[in-house]
Amino acid sequence: MLKLLSWNIQYGKGVDGLIDLKRIRDGILETADADIICLQEISRNEPQTSDGADQLQVLQDYFRDYEAFFGQAYDRSGGVDGKRRQFGNLVLSRIPVKQVVHHPLPSPPDPEKRFMLRQASELQITDRDFSFRLINTHLEYFSEKQQLQQVQQLRGLHQAACEIHHQPGIDHPGTPFEQYKPSQEVIMCGDFNFTPESNSYRQMLEPLPDNTPDLLDAWKVIQSHHQCIGSSACPFDYLLEMKRLFQAVIFIYFLSGCDPSSHHLFYPRTEHQYVVSCAHPHLCFRKADLICGRTYHLRAMQPLANPPHLLIECR
Repeated sequence: MLKLLSWNIQYGKGVDGLIDLKRIRDGILETADADIICLQEISRNEPQTSDGADQLQVLQDYFRDYEAFFGQAYDRSGGVDGKRRQFGNLVLSRIPVKQVVHHPLPSPPDPEKRFMLRQASELQITDRDFSFRLINTHLEYFSEKQQLQQVQQLRGLHQAACEIHHQPGIDHPGTPFEQYKPSQEVIMCGDFNFTPESNSYRQMLEPLPDNTPDLLDAWKVIQSHHQCIGSSACPFDYLLEMKRLFQAVIFIYFLSGCDPSSHHLFYPRTEHQYVVSCAHPHLCFRKADLICGRTYHLRAMQPLANPPHLLIECR
């Protein structure tokens, strides 16, 4: 059984404004003994972030039993001590990874918006029980124009991999022309920065051409088997899969924001209680349904807080 965890750690910054990767590590370990950990917003040598720390190195030191695969959305001069400034996404895996490809995502001109460069890391993961591609990504938030093109890029990557699966090239093992036949099965996870009501979400799940299995929203398919530890971005984080993979992938954990330990700043909690925060109060109740399977007690509510949040207790 595979356990996968996805979390936009926002370079380790919690709701209290502190940057603390140790707290991130503890939150991951307290949530699940995950086989694969997908993280977004990892900073390297940025003078304005975490005193210029190399967060990739810090996380590798924390998770020594995992192999690390970092995909940079940008690589710039001006880092601390003359090093390169980088920002991107990270996959930590205890499962063998045969091949990794990092894809830049499109950022077409949108002069009225601010935006960041974005990327997606595609890993071919193979174990004796399963073989699939994993795509870890973080899509644009402010520019819908860019986000929609990034959605189409991800769909195109999936379609291209399925076409190569059926029509592989000539293999020359042990050379740069060696061919790894990609799996049709795929898991896409990360911070997609869209809601179920958005155009991006609808386009992501539109039917794909023949020989390309459609993408499914894991929130809807296996609600009763996954947890979302609440925070401000949970409505935007998704895991999209092929249906046949659900027999192997049962436990899926999403942590959004950077506040597993800082929940205690708001309320004292028991083992079955969660602080659920969100962009809008009605989303808090929706997330509470996902966390507790629609059976919970509302212990406290602050709808006017920034962000709004609830204290719930699962029955």
